[in-house]
Amino acid sequence: MADVNSADVRHIALDAHKRYGVFLGVNPQAEVVLPARRVDWPNLEGWIKQHLKVTDIVIIEATTNTWHLYDLIKPHVAKVKIANASRVKVLGADGVKTDSRDALHLARLSAANLLPEVWVPPLVIRELRQLMAHRGRLIKQRSMFKNRLSAVLQRHAITPPEKDLFHVRAKGRNCEITLNSQQNPLDFQDTVGFEGNKSQHLFDQHVNHNMISIILAGNAIF
Repeated sequence: MADVNSADVRHIALDAHKRYGVFLGVNPQAEVVLPARRVDWPNLEGWIKQHLKVTDIVIIEATTNTWHLYDLIKPHVAKVKIANASRVKVLGADGVKTDSRDALHLARLSAANLLPEVWVPPLVIRELRQLMAHRGRLIKQRSMFKNRLSAVLQRHAITPPEKDLFHVRAKGRNCEITLNSQQNPLDFQDTVGFEGNKSQHLFDQHVNHNMISIILAGNAIF
């Protein structure tokens, strides 16, 4: 790891945005040694290899793509620091926000050893976190579709053959519901099933004349 007091060390801040990032570097005396440079993400890897040094310390503010940037930059520099965005804002500057000002603020905090950092979890922990977040989204979708289906049945005063459509005994069965003349099967299909394919087929619908057949999902969902 680089000595933070070494004259060779540069504290380079990256102000990351959706399609690009702005780099700016200072020396240990907080003097600008790398003027602000905008780098579009498709050009990032080449820019890193050309401009960053093994003695550099790079600072990234925690945001959506932080870990991707961390993994990309880490092999080329001495250290990558992840700044706590909310605490950096409290320490913040003068209220005037531009990309170069934000990067300069981060770089100077690091040079002064005042940067509020967050813990960088190992890759395996980050992957587990992503997996759990994805599972949480699937569960949320599952609940949404179950509630939507129950609401449609209730609105049309339909009592399904299975008392509990989502009970373990109902899994994999067809639940045929006969509509009366005032109920539009296509309207029913649009209301319940227009997003069905987005959640690993929570349920499939088959509209046949005046009959709706709902195939309940398997064990992986319910």
